[in-house]
Amino acid sequence: MAGPRKAKLLPAPAADSPGEVTYSTALAIRALRDGAADEAQQKLALNWILAEACGKRYFPFRGTDRDTNFALGRFFVAEQIVGLFYVDLSTLRGDLDHVEAQSRTAGRGR
Repeated sequence: MAGPRKAKLLPAPAADSPGEVTYSTALAIRALRDGAADEAQQKLALNWILAEACGKRYFPFRGTDRDTNFALGRFFVAEQIVGLFYVDLSTLRGDLDHVEAQSRTAGRGR
């Protein structure tokens, strides 16, 4: 009987290289920006943001301190977004009035 298979890490691109993007991903990002993304586009856009733009699909430690720091910065953004998936919303409820006031005044400057 063979032992468990070992997972292979994907080779990480250069820490400062942009994420790979497809035509459908670009459309999904634009639809998200415009507030017109359907459910599939929202999921595609968020997955791309986390996996590619933030580099969450790659191990962040690299060959140099500079590259590691850059990759960890991108990774930190992904962790902030993923953290919002699980945050206790009741702890943020007090900020709701402030956010609503900002959104009402944001459109006035345009």
